[in-house]
Amino acid sequence: MLYAWCRHCDDVTDGQDHGRGQAQQATIDTIQALRSNSLAAVRGQPCDELPFIALASVARRHHLPEWLIEDHLAGFEFDAKNGRPQTLDDLMRYCYQVAGSVGVMMAMIMGVHDQKTLYRANDLGLAFQLTNIARDIREDAERQRCYLPANWLAEHELRESDLTLAEHQQTAYRLAE
Repeated sequence: MLYAWCRHCDDVTDGQDHGRGQAQQATIDTIQALRSNSLAAVRGQPCDELPFIALASVARRHHLPEWLIEDHLAGFEFDAKNGRPQTLDDLMRYCYQVAGSVGVMMAMIMGVHDQKTLYRANDLGLAFQLTNIARDIREDAERQRCYLPANWLAEHELRESDLTLAEHQQTAYRLAE
């Protein structure tokens, strides 16, 4: 049920349907609506859309805190603003928002509440997101997205548009290592 909500938020943000296709990317207003509907669901207010009904149910049963929902939505807001990480810290914050927070929520759903294990669940989410970013450097660049920190690109005298060019692929992938 958590996945249904996460997938919905991701699809709305990317203008996709179940991770496929490409329509118009979300605006800040769209993300604000996601935030409003999500927080209303977590607070037990009535809703009639399946992803928010699912979130309400899972959040209530497993006592998911609002701040985790907010953290996850902040990653979608970053994407809607066409955000670009400037530093490794920016990249890690984004990875936490879109994936680490989900790892923590999943661990809580599985009954985990001790801090050490929740930190490891966050780490697993970070690892998954970093792997996705490394795998999709070229594809993201073709969609005018870049998750490699700007200071890394500058150090190697690369522009975001260079990431779509075959002659720069080796450098780009070395950056992702």
